[in-house]
Amino acid sequence: MRQAKRGDPDLAGPLSRSALTLADALSVCITLLAVAAIFWFSDQRTIAGYGTEHDFIGSMVGEAERLLNGLPLESKFHPPGFTFVLAAASFAVGDWFETGKAVSFSSASTTLVTAHLCFRLLGGPWLALGAVVGLVSSATFLNYSMQATSDVYGLALFYVAFLLAAVAAVRQSTTLWFLVGLVIVLSVMTRTNGLTQIFLLGIPLLQTGLGYKLRAVASCVAGILVAAFGFYLFASLTGSNLRPDGTYHYLALTYFTEERVSWEGMVESRARFSSPYDVLTHDPISMSKGYVRDLLDITLVRIPQLSGPVLALLFLPGIILAVADRNRLLLLGFFVITLAQLFLVNFKAYDPRYHLYMTPWIGAGAVYLLWAFSRRADVLALVRGAILTLGIGGVLLGVAFAGRDAQRFAAIGGNPEMSRVRAQVSVILGPGVLV
Repeated sequence: MRQAKRGDPDLAGPLSRSALTLADALSVCITLLAVAAIFWFSDQRTIAGYGTEHDFIGSMVGEAERLLNGLPLESKFHPPGFTFVLAAASFAVGDWFETGKAVSFSSASTTLVTAHLCFRLLGGPWLALGAVVGLVSSATFLNYSMQATSDVYGLALFYVAFLLAAVAAVRQSTTLWFLVGLVIVLSVMTRTNGLTQIFLLGIPLLQTGLGYKLRAVASCVAGILVAAFGFYLFASLTGSNLRPDGTYHYLALTYFTEERVSWEGMVESRARFSSPYDVLTHDPISMSKGYVRDLLDITLVRIPQLSGPVLALLFLPGIILAVADRNRLLLLGFFVITLAQLFLVNFKAYDPRYHLYMTPWIGAGAVYLLWAFSRRADVLALVRGAILTLGIGGVLLGVAFAGRDAQRFAAIGGNPEMSRVRAQVSVILGPGVLV
């Protein structure tokens, strides 16, 4: 292991006794409260809702049952990574709906911890606190953390890969880079939009030492090859399909149907297009215009609103201020990879759950800006105090509103229509029943 140089992240570890700060203590308290709240919200839900949980019960459970029964996997719309996790977790939980909720709860807890540690290592305690605040200020994150879906599991893998890569870069560990390669494949085999994590191979190139760069990249590639070979071997032995063949329908749904997110639109796209080539060559100019239009809408309007209005207002100046520090080159590298994820996911019609990976960055930027402003001695103390009070108050209100929305979501079972008849039918419906 090399000797630490000035400007390097804390090699002693973000949770070493000497490194703990007030921001760390706040992060731990908020994380524990959030985990307890998510568990409580999740426990209130006994009946699955429509939408993502319809997909879960209608297709993901069926795939897990095929796996447990020794049948080949079909993987029509998603790779089978989540299927393996769901099948394994079912042995401990039993009921499929409860199993799905348990995986989401565990994934949400993992995301809170890994996002904090990743930002703590790359940027310091206040960025780390902001990452946690960004997550708990997002009603979308809280809502999907109590649902039986694969969305938060995919988010957890995203930040597990980020944390492993951050620690590997700081400690220059080739063993950890091998693990990063394994997690990259797990992410891709859970959601195809995990492909952007391949850019983690570029993180070692931001560091010094040609020998280390070559070893790190080689180790990561080795991890990718080993994991990919494992999935290939499984597919060969079982006759399972690992590559979804219906993904291009979502591309057609987004750009060439009037109903961009409906079942009717999916029916239309299936009738008009039969291959990815058909979609990509149908009208490239129209697709390009639509992509740019959606990108502007998502980046300027929708994504900033994922974690509340105050965080939306403050996060971009804060992130720019944070990554502009020349001692935070690694943080800049991870932010660029996050932007690559945004550019890829933008090919699909906007849904807030697709962009949950941005919520830690939103919170990190906003809280870091408030912290940086608090250190400005050139601003009158009274003015500084008033602005900080307003900012912190707004952040706390955002957390409160997100918690309120999550509580309402849990109370109605995630389905407003179902809530009106739930009292009458809950006696005769078992756990996980979908109406």
